Amino acid sequence: MDDEIRTLKQLRRRQRVAVEQITTDSRLRDGLTDEQATVLLDWALRQVEEGSYATAVMPDDEAEPYMDELVTAVSRTTRRANRLIAHLSQLDEGEAAYQVDQFLTNLGALTAVPATARAKLLSPERKLWDKTAVFHTITRILQHEEEE
Repeated sequence: MDDEIRTLKQLRRRQRVAVEQITTDSRLRDGLTDEQATVLLDWALRQVEEGSYATAVMPDDEAEPYMDELVTAVSRTTRRANRLIAHLSQLDEGEAAYQVDQFLTNLGALTAVPATARAKLLSPERKLWDKTAVFHTITRILQHEEEE
């Protein structure tokens, strides 16, 4: 029983540290409305919480680098999503393709699910989209990845 309590306390501590890193990084919400930032941060926090469970059986010297990598991957994906939401409609074709590819690469690394087919969701008539349309599309992509 003591081992289980200790394990749970370690897990909760790791989660708290990761949540703090995510919630204090203003780059994850810059340029977004409060509603958009909340949705994106909620997704990021779910990724960190769910990913942290793998550390329940790890000693600290293995769990800490794992959590660092997890937070980094979640942060990169979230920052890329933020950039797309804020700027996709203003980018030229080459830069838009690059930014979409980087977002999907970061997402694929985080979820281990190839997301290349989702790139098509971000391309049709994107010049006509506003931030809200891009946000809804990004949200659909993130939710779809969670379901797989």
